[in-house]
Amino acid sequence: MVELPHVPEDLAPYRPQLTQLARPCLALQPVRAESALPVGASKVGGAPDLPAGVAWPRNDDGVPVPFAFQVNLTELTRLHPGLLPLPEEPGLLQFFTTFVDEDTWAVGKQWRDGWYEPARGDNRVLVHHTVDGPVDGPEPFQEEWRLVAEPAVSLPGYLELSDRAPELFAVLRADQRLRDSYRDWLAYDLGLYNLVGGFPSWVQDAAYYEAVGRERGLRFHDVAPSPLGELQAEGRNWHLVCQLDSIIGDDGRMYLLAPMDSAGRYELDRTQYVYQCT
Repeated sequence: MVELPHVPEDLAPYRPQLTQLARPCLALQPVRAESALPVGASKVGGAPDLPAGVAWPRNDDGVPVPFAFQVNLTELTRLHPGLLPLPEEPGLLQFFTTFVDEDTWAVGKQWRDGWYEPARGDNRVLVHHTVDGPVDGPEPFQEEWRLVAEPAVSLPGYLELSDRAPELFAVLRADQRLRDSYRDWLAYDLGLYNLVGGFPSWVQDAAYYEAVGRERGLRFHDVAPSPLGELQAEGRNWHLVCQLDSIIGDDGRMYLLAPMDSAGRYELDRTQYVYQCT
């Protein structure tokens, strides 16, 4: 159970339901790095801390994939014990992606693999249990920004309530004032767009099924003839590991999702990514 902050007056009667829904999480605050960051620091930009013997990931054409960010889950567990459902040795979570310029978006709106990703938008997720230090690779897409974590509380978006709290969803759906109050509360008071754990702040509809499909090797156009209901049902066991805002060309958001094991902890080695943009 978590303590909900600043519940709006008109939503106060529903505090018990909201409290049951709420999940603890860590809000990530980007802070410009004034000097070299220590090995294994949670960060955006710069160079990744790859363990000895681990090659820089390459795309299907053999081109190195630029480094986007890394989150030191082991350090976060030490600083905030028991807050997140992480395994005993969670490690360092890294994400690599091909950033595209506006021209790439403008020419034919090309997409790779049929998923909602720009052409050449190759992505790689790596999890390490040891780290060494920065290694040579492509020119960093941006300077280093440290990610500083603070405990926070997360709630599902309005549309996701239909699956997680149908009765509360029905109440909000029938009353636009309450619905707007809930959305404003999440957007302006809680306002979590860079975080570890908790609920995704979906730009579009909840897309856990995309992570399931990606793990199965499906491309987007394969989803329609595939049993979408089956993917959605399996997706209910998938949870947000990490979310970062606006790291792709459009106004977008990146999500790393993983399923839970029988003990209720992330299966980090199965982490998949989902992009959404406006």
